[in-house]
Amino acid sequence: MKIKDKFFGTTKKAVTTGICALAAVAVLGTVSVFALTEAKKSSSIGTDRAESFAFADAGVDPASARVTRTEFDYDHGVFVYEIEFYVDGVEYDYSIDASTGAVVKREIDGNVQSSQVTQPVQVQITEENAREIALADAGLKESDVTFSREKLDMDDGVYVYEVDFYTSDSEYEYDINGATGAVISKSRETWKTPESTNTPASTTPSTSTNQSTQTTPSTSTNKPTQTTPSTQNTQTSTGVTLDKAKETALSDAGVKSSAATFTKAKEDYDDGVRVYDIEFYTSEAKYDYEIDATTGKVRTRESEVFAVPQTPSQSQYISVDKAKSVALDHAGLTADQVTFTKAKMDTDDGYTVYDIEFYSGRTEYEYEINATSGAVIDYDMDRD
Repeated sequence: MKIKDKFFGTTKKAVTTGICALAAVAVLGTVSVFALTEAKKSSSIGTDRAESFAFADAGVDPASARVTRTEFDYDHGVFVYEIEFYVDGVEYDYSIDASTGAVVKREIDGNVQSSQVTQPVQVQITEENAREIALADAGLKESDVTFSREKLDMDDGVYVYEVDFYTSDSEYEYDINGATGAVISKSRETWKTPESTNTPASTTPSTSTNQSTQTTPSTSTNKPTQTTPSTQNTQTSTGVTLDKAKETALSDAGVKSSAATFTKAKEDYDDGVRVYDIEFYTSEAKYDYEIDATTGKVRTRESEVFAVPQTPSQSQYISVDKAKSVALDHAGLTADQVTFTKAKMDTDDGYTVYDIEFYSGRTEYEYEINATSGAVIDYDMDRD
């Protein structure tokens, strides 16, 4: 008892002192965690850039988004930005990696589309491996083809090799998983053979059905010319013809065949499903359809009403420097952090725009800025 009295005086004091000691430890622990969080936050990509990554992944215009929450948090061993916003009544919930800007989680109207993806699986195969895989799948030799594109890209957090090549009569497009070498998607398009067959040049063949030229219909500009793919009457024993797929698209759009000009109609594969890609336009709008080649049902549809071209005077355009500034502000960067590779005035669907391209580190940015209002029309970010 004397020993206890010497150190604490009473039992009550002993208990009180113990509680205070535990509280002190808890406070110190909290302070340490807070200090670590603040240090990590100061070296992160920042709130504005995190929101830009979320908007870009969702494919929405930042100007139309109403952000309801942006919070720096720690989730399953990763510091992230929790971002919630609404666009046209749709709710989006994103978790963005605070260091890299990668999408850790996305949730749209309660539908979790991917969960806890911390870092993408690293590339395990080479570009040469991807070429060999694509050629083997197509049943071709390297001497039989001309490669038109070989690029490592990232799609939904997965590294993908995009491998495109063509022969004398067909064009092939492959997406190869950069980690496993698996064929993610592939398509083959056979060109229409003219009466006097000519071998295509060593670059992009002149008979490709995907080329377009500018025309000037009465209510719009830059509409593509009509093409007629050679697969017009293709049919398998378990599918519908291309003609039937075109009829389905026209019926769904409420457009008569006499009023439509087709610019694309070909067989393709989407996530392992055989489909027909159908594109056409009228004097008022353009349409993009994906038709299930087995059932004949509409899988996806898009339409865009042509805008009446603007004809403002030159004095009403913003300067190229202003357009560059708008793009930098949107990307959350400063001029000394980037290198510009393109900055020029162009025309898109009758509107005068600035095409702005630059890179910072290993990330490339592409912007389309309205030359009259200075608004961001479109933007893309590609991390190498």
